[in-house]
Amino acid sequence: MLWATCAGAVLSLGIEVAQFVFARGYTDVDDLLLNTLGATLGGWAAVRLRPELRRYALGVFCAGSIVVLVMMAAGAASAGSMGN
Repeated sequence: MLWATCAGAVLSLGIEVAQFVFARGYTDVDDLLLNTLGATLGGWAAVRLRPELRRYALGVFCAGSIVVLVMMAAGAASAGSMGN
């Protein structure tokens, strides 16, 4: 559960920083705290999954976070090119 909590906090912090840097959405400490809590609860639930499903669930959640970050970066890049 500690690993899930730390990973959730780091990924959430990455998203919040990206929102601030790319001026997309709103950066909020509450989002960071609630996302970390969600990661903790997800880690707790994953402990109850069979071992082969734990790695799959972690991969799905990490991939989803990466997709969101890439979409935000692409949106910021296209918004920046529209101003030129």
